[in-house]
Amino acid sequence: MALYEHQKGTPDRYEFDWSTNGCNASPDSVGRFDFRIACYRHDFAYGSYQDLLGEGSFRQSLDGRSDKDRVDRILLQDLDNICESRGWPVDYTAAERAQCHRTARLYYQAVLAKGWLDTR
Repeated sequence: MALYEHQKGTPDRYEFDWSTNGCNASPDSVGRFDFRIACYRHDFAYGSYQDLLGEGSFRQSLDGRSDKDRVDRILLQDLDNICESRGWPVDYTAAERAQCHRTARLYYQAVLAKGWLDTR
């Protein structure tokens, strides 16, 4: 609902951070698998959580499971879900899916290595 309202230009009562740079300098897709929506969602979560919690609280936690870690794990889940999506009218081959999952891991490792993705 909030995205729909944002796209219509309605003022955002929640003050979400909708900025995104997509997949940074990474390709938006591998083969026929498009990663953009996962990148958009990741950017949205990073920006909105940091604005809500503050950067320090977003990145650290008392129990070792920060919101940043959770957002990053969701990115990997989203990428894997894209790799497992079913194509129409032709399904993807096992080799295409395997390549997609390898690329998803590279995206995820890059996020972990950098520690964050620039969203602004």
